[in-house]
Amino acid sequence: MKWPEVGGVLAKLAPAIASAAGGPLAGTAVSALESVFGLKGEGDLPKRQDGVAAAIAGASPDQLLELKKADDDFQARMTELGFADAQALAKLGNEDRDSARKREMSVRDWTPRALTIAVFASFLGLIVYSRWMPDNRLDLSKEGLTALRDAVIMVVSYYFGSSSESSKKTDLLAKS
Repeated sequence: MKWPEVGGVLAKLAPAIASAAGGPLAGTAVSALESVFGLKGEGDLPKRQDGVAAAIAGASPDQLLELKKADDDFQARMTELGFADAQALAKLGNEDRDSARKREMSVRDWTPRALTIAVFASFLGLIVYSRWMPDNRLDLSKEGLTALRDAVIMVVSYYFGSSSESSKKTDLLAKS
């Protein structure tokens, strides 16, 4: 199980941690989850997130109870820091994205567009190239495709919004 697949499960088991995991406090949320599962927290954030996702997928009932307790502790810690609820954490994430978009509009920097083109060109180029790649090099191609796929997801989220916002809208529509 990978990190993006954990969102729905995490939102039900640990809503406070889940709301922080999608914004600028993601590192704090992942650290709280790592402590529940006894993970060391080594490597970059995406690697740590995938480690937590794997731990959640294989969690025992006792660990799930511990996860709920960790969520309560996390909520108390966030309240002490001035984030009273999940909406405050979501607002922080929204403000972060909004300021990045406002910066791009005011500066009119070409870098995000150039990076977008490079990511998509690399992704498509590696797909085409892997068709003729020798079998003994396919593992390298798969790792590259995985990394580039994640980059494409981030680029699409940057320009069109994240799927977490979309799922919230879907939930609201279902409730009405």
